[in-house]
Amino acid sequence: MKNYVSDNHFEYDNLMERLDNDVELISQLLDLTKEYLIDFMPILDNLISKSDFNSLKSHVHKMKGTSLAVCFNKFAKQNAEFELLENYNNEIFFTLKEEMITEINYLIKMIDDKSKGIIQ
Repeated sequence: MKNYVSDNHFEYDNLMERLDNDVELISQLLDLTKEYLIDFMPILDNLISKSDFNSLKSHVHKMKGTSLAVCFNKFAKQNAEFELLENYNNEIFFTLKEEMITEINYLIKMIDDKSKGIIQ
């Protein structure tokens, strides 16, 4: 059984405390966040391809807030790094984007495992 709780990706105990141990609410919140994670990268790709730097930073800022709200610490940090970029730079965007894709895949698997009862 994978122990997602103890890694730096997701602070489940912190989220439980914030939401008064409401397991049903947490499950719903994670399901909604999963949908947002799935939709995030195509939008990010589109904004990068259009070189729409302001919209890109806004999109990443929203995801950072969502990540902080559900205690996805590593992903929030990645979004913060992206958000702090001052200039449009495809090489840096590509590197950060690849790291974010890896993290999104990890988080989606974690949410799926949680909903299947594989983790507690």
